[in-house]
Amino acid sequence: MEGFIPVSKLTAEYIKVPADAFKVGDEVPAVVTEIDQNNRKIYLSVVDYFKNRESAELKAWMDSHKPGENGTTIGEAVAPKKKASKKKAEKSEEAEA
Repeated sequence: MEGFIPVSKLTAEYIKVPADAFKVGDEVPAVVTEIDQNNRKIYLSVVDYFKNRESAELKAWMDSHKPGENGTTIGEAVAPKKKASKKKAEKSEEAEA
């Protein structure tokens, strides 16, 4: 089967001619975006490959940093400071009285 990468799916930046970014024989990572069985062609995308990879990396990072499992949540980090500020305010009021 023949694989085809549209110019718009080669890079995130605009290029008119693929030779501006690539030379014959360059290997590029790509994902299959469409299969045209009638014409026996596979449509590929380099742009989608990197988007999918970034999404997967972000998801993995988010999964490994769930609140309360591996660290402190924002609420937990801020809560002690609120209590400390409240105590300071109470001490100031006592000192004024």
